Amino acid sequence: MLLYTITLNIDFYTFLTENASSRLQDIPSDHVLNTLTEKKLIGDCVVHLGIELGLSINSIKETIVNNPRDLYDRIHNLLIKWKSCNEPNMVTPTIYRLMVALKRVEASEGLAFVMKTYGVKLNYVVRVRVQAADRVFSNFDEVSTRTASSAGFTKEEINFTKMGMIALNILADVLYDLLKQDKPNLRPRSDCDITYLYSEHRKLNKHIPSNLWGGTWQTIQNTDIAIGDDIERIRLTRNELQHSRIFKLEDKRFIELCNILSDLLKRFDHHNTPTRLYTDALNDILAKTISAEEVKSIENDILGKYTLNRLIYEPL
Repeated sequence: MLLYTITLNIDFYTFLTENASSRLQDIPSDHVLNTLTEKKLIGDCVVHLGIELGLSINSIKETIVNNPRDLYDRIHNLLIKWKSCNEPNMVTPTIYRLMVALKRVEASEGLAFVMKTYGVKLNYVVRVRVQAADRVFSNFDEVSTRTASSAGFTKEEINFTKMGMIALNILADVLYDLLKQDKPNLRPRSDCDITYLYSEHRKLNKHIPSNLWGGTWQTIQNTDIAIGDDIERIRLTRNELQHSRIFKLEDKRFIELCNILSDLLKRFDHHNTPTRLYTDALNDILAKTISAEEVKSIENDILGKYTLNRLIYEPL
């Protein structure tokens, strides 16, 4: 089994947390896009980069056909198409999004160049463990540090808040969008939570998990990536939060769940083709500054709701 580690010294998410709402929301300059390709700072990742930027498969194919020989002409063409922002599901052309895309396709030289250009300090260690075909990124632990101290909450409370936001909003959206494909007269999204949506998917019994319904984290393998398996992962994430006795999520578990859900949301981006990519919504939550009001709101929505309803509703 192939296993190795790559270490990049990049202060990535901490910097984005503090700046994502300001100048990193600007459109990257033509100079930056040109330099990325002229100096060959991006590897052989045309298709993957196009997908990360939200370009359609047809657009990526067209780029490859029009530039059959020159890899960097293809990449440059993709970046220019992305900057023009003329496709419905395209990722917003901002400096922030470019950094995220370059990181995901492991274009370390290109990422370092963009970050240096826009003043990101290169002092944060990002570890990438590669085993077989799986990539695990241990880089989410720095996201909450500043927000926790500024709002007066611990890092573990901020972790729980962000994971709660992900579950209540993004994961519920995933189940709703998936169910709507088979149930057109579905009730409004605002009336649907994960409990209801999971039960409807289970009744429908279309996307059957590899180990059948009602599995545990221990029974779901990394190689189990059927739609039903991801429905189970959503249920287990929701349960883990709602059944918690304390409003805290340790860094180690937070990182594990972020990795699991990042892969899951990439799969649903391709399957559900949402108007706005789920992975974009995930990155926004991970990078955002959490307010005291949001902490209290999520605590009430998750732990408060469970306390009030535990005698009424059976756990999933």
